[in-house]
Amino acid sequence: MSYRIIRERVTEELGKPPERIFRNFEREAFAAASLGQVHRAELASGEPVVVKIPVPGNRRYGRAGSSQLEALLQVLTRIARDVMRQPVDTAMIYRELEERLEEELDYRKEAANIALFREPLRQRRGDRDSRKCSPSRRPGAFSP
Repeated sequence: MSYRIIRERVTEELGKPPERIFRNFEREAFAAASLGQVHRAELASGEPVVVKIPVPGNRRYGRAGSSQLEALLQVLTRIARDVMRQPVDTAMIYRELEERLEEELDYRKEAANIALFREPLRQRRGDRDSRKCSPSRRPGAFSP
């Protein structure tokens, strides 16, 4: 994504452009996310964070994916009927996959999951810095 789009997305999500929120914000993404990209940044306090920026229209992408999913489920129904000789509840599969896609697009839920698993993962790895992988107070911003 161009920096212009990134700036628009941050402003849309957080109410201010990156230069007014962060002491430093890298214009180039350092990692890709499933439906977005990840940028390094630094809060005014000096704390390093990463900011996950959703691709514009990712909700529309999800809906387009839903129509593709419907076509795939039609094929699955035929295979189940003609090859496996058993019924498949495609409506249930469709609902489940749509819910998972919605979860994938919900960065606040992702932050909550990171918070939930932060301490057990820290203990397992033996990290001393409990800030690793902690969600910021802002949706989409995470400590390294």
